[in-house]
Amino acid sequence: MSLDAKKEELYKLMADPEIYQQSGKVAGLKAEVEETEETLARAYKRWEGLEAIKEASEN
Repeated sequence: MSLDAKKEELYKLMADPEIYQQSGKVAGLKAEVEETEETLARAYKRWEGLEAIKEASEN
């Protein structure tokens, strides 16, 4: 599963009202969302850096 897909799946889970009835589940999901968003941000930053290197080498 891609990071984008994982993030969307987590958001869907967080949008489900029933999840808030399960003690402790929300805190775990919030932590997983934060971790996924941070990992995704690092991946995009890395991708941008690699694209810049690629473009520089083509010129």
